[in-house]
Amino acid sequence: MSLTSEQKPQIPPLRPRKAPLRPSPKPSRQNLLSLAVIGVGYLVSLAAPWWVVSPTQPHAPMSHVLLAFALTLLGVAISLTAGGLAFWRERTYGWLIITWMPAIALVAGGAILTASKLR
Repeated sequence: MSLTSEQKPQIPPLRPRKAPLRPSPKPSRQNLLSLAVIGVGYLVSLAAPWWVVSPTQPHAPMSHVLLAFALTLLGVAISLTAGGLAFWRERTYGWLIITWMPAIALVAGGAILTASKLR
């Protein structure tokens, strides 16, 4: 069957049409507060142990090392609590990812530093 000049085949466009941009909703105050508390928890778990035992110090008393690790765990607990409450409120798994992944890294790093100081 031959095509006449009026019956041209439909060629799909090379690029799909862009969907109209929809502005994303602004985050609520509760979400911003949760994110700030999570950040404070990370800051506590990273900075507070440095005030007790310097990372460059090769050895330290056991009480200082355990206090530094306890401060790391305190900061992680603050972050996990704030992230867990935000997940419970929003049911968005991003809150769990934001809190659990760094928490695992912080606890592992704190345990490694604790073990390296206790000789």
